Amino acid sequence: MENHKNITRTFNDEHDDDEKKMEIFFSLIRSFREARDRRQQELAEMETANKRRKLHHFQSPSSSSFEHQDFHVTLPVNQHHNHKHEEEEDDDDKLNLKLSL
Repeated sequence: MENHKNITRTFNDEHDDDEKKMEIFFSLIRSFREARDRRQQELAEMETANKRRKLHHFQSPSSSSFEHQDFHVTLPVNQHHNHKHEEEEDDDDKLNLKLSL
C-alpha cells in the first residue's frame, strides 16, 4: 500500500511540475506577444511621425500662388533709337510661344 502512495505522490509531483512548466511556457508566449504588439505600435507611430515631418517639410509656410506678374519680364529699352526701331525691338524682345512641328 505504501508503494501505491509513493507512486501517487510521484505522479502528483510530476503533474505539478508539468503544470508549472506549462504556466511558464504560456507566460513566455504572452509576454512575447505583448512585446511584439508594443513594437508594432512603436513602428506605426514612428511611421506616422515621419509622414507628418515629410508633409510639413514639403508644405510652404504660406499658401502661395503664382501671379501673372511673376512671369512678366521687363527689358530695358534704349531711348536713343527712333520709334520705329523700338517697335521692332519690342517684337524681338517678346518670347515666341508658338509651337510648330
